[in-house]
This record gives sequence, C-alpha cells and structure tokens, in this order.
Amino acid sequence: MTKWGICAVACTVLFLSACGPPSSAPENAGKWKIGVPDESAGLIVDYLIHEKGANCTVVDSAISVYPIKDCCTANMEWALSSGELDMAIMCPDAAARLIQKDARFAILGPCMINSDIIVLAPAAPKAGLRIAVSHRRHFQRQMVYSAFGPDSRPVPMLHAGVAFAYAKGAVDGAVLDVLKGFYLNGKMIQPGETGQDWTTYVFVVKKAFQQTPDFKNFFALLQDAVHELNQPGPLKQALKKYRKTELTDEMVEQWKTLNIKFVHPFDSRP
Repeated sequence: MTKWGICAVACTVLFLSACGPPSSAPENAGKWKIGVPDESAGLIVDYLIHEKGANCTVVDSAISVYPIKDCCTANMEWALSSGELDMAIMCPDAAARLIQKDARFAILGPCMINSDIIVLAPAAPKAGLRIAVSHRRHFQRQMVYSAFGPDSRPVPMLHAGVAFAYAKGAVDGAVLDVLKGFYLNGKMIQPGETGQDWTTYVFVVKKAFQQTPDFKNFFALLQDAVHELNQPGPLKQALKKYRKTELTDEMVEQWKTLNIKFVHPFDSRP
C-alpha cells in the first residue's frame, strides 16, 4: 500500500474514533478518579475494585474509573492537567510529558512490562519492515529498531488505528497491546534481545493523594493484586471477567514466553 493509502487509513480511524473529553463522566461519582487504559494494564484496577474490594474497604470514598482510549491524546492530557483525574495508568512517554508540564503529578514507577508486543504479518518481507506504532509513543519506535534494526520503518498513527492498519495490510507489522495481538493473524514476537524488558505502563499520581492515609492502603492492596495476577489461574479468571475473554492454554503460555508481567511501582525503586 502506498503512503497515501496509509494516510487514508489513519484519517478513517481518526473520524471513527473521535470522542469527547473525559469530563462527560458522571459528576461526583467518587472522590478519587483514576484514568485507566482500555487494555491489559487496565486489568489491575478492575481486579483491585472487583476482587480486592478497593472501592469499599481501602479508600474512604468510592473510586471512579475513567476509561482511557489513548493516553497520548490532547483530551487525556487536558483531563489530568485540569484536575479532572487524581491518578492514572499511562504509557511512559505520556507520563513524562505530563510531569514536565504539571508539577502536581509524580511518576511512581512501572505497573506493567512487555504488554506491548509486535505482531508480524505472515507475508512480511525480511528487510525494510513497515511497523505501525502509536503516535507519540517513542518507546514503541525503539522497540521496532531493537527488533528489526535501523532499516526498519516505524509508521506512527493514531493508537486506535494500529490494529486497523495491520488488518488492512497497510503495514507489515504492528506494535500493540497483547490482548489485541492475540486475535490478529500473524506471529507475535518479543522485541529486543532475550531478557530485555520494556516498561509499557506506569502509575502516575497527584502528589496531594500521596499525603493521604488512603495512599498507603491502596498501594498495599495493589501489591497483593500484582502477585495474584502474575499467576496463570487468577489471570485467566480475571481476564474472563474484565474483557469477557477466555484465554486458551496456548495464550497463557505465550503470555509467559513474552514475559508480560504486572509490577508494583515501588518495586522498581532501589
């Protein structure tokens, strides 16, 4: 497909995925508002609320969850900088931009590693691969170069358009969330050298929340959730409830082979 074809695909997705800002969520739904991606990393908050009782036993007020389709959009950055959200799970690039602009927020550390994987088309060429990546997620470009060398060509586009472009044959491969990669025709690979981990999501928090008693309790509960979700059994059950997705034994084995893990933000500190 020509570059004009790729542009047409991206424009189509832009039209289809247009949506309003997070402020359209119900008012006064909760004291603490968390921005959560609609991908594998969002499972951790869903598990905290529905399995660990975070909504009623840890935080004094109920937690409101705001779905995030793309943390790199202007709408998402506006929601955080305007005070709309108190916490969020974001990609590392979006988080870095946020704290540069707004000193009220801090990055606590990773919450998930290796959840973005590369799917390569069956008929992909051996060199000069065109790999779709999400716009403004620079770490995904590095993943592509690490996997395929300097002659590879990352093709940035809207986050919502990556899987669409791949399915239409506009690119030779795509970097996207593992839960989407499972259902695309192609080979799933782990980028980079063996043993190399990529931080795909980090936990960002408003510093004011760190000063509350709820902060310690919330992240203590998170530790238990991380440990449980890294076990095959709880992971399969949690994903079934979270996305109505039934992981096969082969998928669970792929998850393990790709070294996809939930991590606690504080575990990354010395």
